[in-house]
Amino acid sequence: MTVAPTGDPASCAAAAGDLAALACRMRGAVLTSASADRAMSALDTLAADLSAYAAHLSKVQGLFERAEAGLRERVTAMAAAGRARSRLVRSCEAVVAELTSATSEPVARTSAAFPAPPDQVAAMLTDPVFQEKLCSRSGRGSANVRMHGEQTHVLTTRTVSTASFPDFVRHLVGDVLEIEQRTVWRPADARGHRRGEVTARIDGTPVRLSAVATMEPDGDSTVVTYDGKLTASVPFIGGRIEKAAGPVVRSALEAEESLGRQWLAQDPG
Repeated sequence: MTVAPTGDPASCAAAAGDLAALACRMRGAVLTSASADRAMSALDTLAADLSAYAAHLSKVQGLFERAEAGLRERVTAMAAAGRARSRLVRSCEAVVAELTSATSEPVARTSAAFPAPPDQVAAMLTDPVFQEKLCSRSGRGSANVRMHGEQTHVLTTRTVSTASFPDFVRHLVGDVLEIEQRTVWRPADARGHRRGEVTARIDGTPVRLSAVATMEPDGDSTVVTYDGKLTASVPFIGGRIEKAAGPVVRSALEAEESLGRQWLAQDPG
């Protein structure tokens, strides 16, 4: 709008009115622009805050993803360790089963038949001279026979070589073994049967023998039977030691039969 005053009061008044109206409109326009600036500034601030929040969320998501990946790796490692431990346990169980398998059966069971009646055989087995000769067959040794009431106690000590033993056994027990054996014979019953107990130990080792001895008539002969078990209380390798020591015990019992037959042939009673 153009205002051209002409000096006419009416015209000047109209022009002033027009100028006042224009000023009002201009002030309104200025106020509207300031509000828009403030609104835009607020939006810019909000956008900046949202952008910062989005960046923070991205970092948090990255942390969660790394934590999840680490947890997966740890679970995988634990599962692998569990499988390895299970394999190790199975392997150990197999080794233990193999090493202890020798204990499932008695290792000292033998019978000997002597061509003489039970009383004569009993007198021979409790004779100190016979026991001394029996000890000397396996190396050095000594024998002692004592009566305790109606029972006869025979105590022998023998020293034997371990040359025939496996290397790992010799490493444990040495080059020689000292075997202490105690046999207790009870008196004969009405049928002429006798019963006894045999215990033996190898000095310096956890090897033990426990057996039941019986003496029974069989026609004109007498049968002596030893039935027992040899044990070695050594973890894992006890079975192998028992298996190695078994032949030593059996050979001593077999030597008793061989010498006994010779003894009876020279002393028929």
